[in-house]
Amino acid sequence: MMKHRSVLNFSVLAVVACNLSLSQQADWPSVKVASTFNSTMSLYTWDGSNLNPLQDTQAVLLVDAVRNKAMIHSKIQVPLFGSVNADMLVDFTNGSTMMYTPFLGLCERDSLDGQFSLSTLFALLSNQQLNITQYEGSKSAPWDLNTSEWQFHSEVDLNGTDYVLDSYFEQSSSNLKWAHYPNKGVAIQFAQGGLQPAQFKDSDFVISQCNNQANTNVRFVDRDPSDHNDWFKFWFGFPRMEIMQRQADQ
Repeated sequence: MMKHRSVLNFSVLAVVACNLSLSQQADWPSVKVASTFNSTMSLYTWDGSNLNPLQDTQAVLLVDAVRNKAMIHSKIQVPLFGSVNADMLVDFTNGSTMMYTPFLGLCERDSLDGQFSLSTLFALLSNQQLNITQYEGSKSAPWDLNTSEWQFHSEVDLNGTDYVLDSYFEQSSSNLKWAHYPNKGVAIQFAQGGLQPAQFKDSDFVISQCNNQANTNVRFVDRDPSDHNDWFKFWFGFPRMEIMQRQADQ
């Protein structure tokens, strides 16, 4: 079956969080999705044969379509340094991000490749004529064959770069269980409950340590543009080793 690629100017995070916020079609199973939700995730690599933890990365994802913001609280195992926490705030209205790494006392500013509305994105993804997401039937993730799942397949062109995503919903619960980026060899497992509808406060989308540029207890820097070339590093806060080493030497 030929896949249709639609050129949409939005981020990888939006694809992860929102690609299946679709109106249910007659031949599609009823799956549980939400536009404002929280979820706990674990990251893995998949090479076609083996599923392995990706630096033991755990993350809590908050997405609020009304506020048009997202927050990622991640914990990553870094060689020589152990477990490192990072917070990533994304403001889709302003097209900006802020990452805070407590271990480094570092606030890193950056920008997205444009601005957009999550609510508008949901509407686009709900348009069957765009054919962005297709239902592939009763198919389980290749590393999770003992679980009955429904597969959805998405392909998008983001500023000239193709992103492919396979999403798997557990049939027994209708919850999202896996999101797989086959072109990147990365699989994300969602904790029991999948995308859980939530109500947030403004304070849920604030990194207090980075909220005041006059805060002398942290350093404010512009993020290295090369981070955009590694979506895992960009979205889940992998601290750059050269920064960490410089901090350790001080």
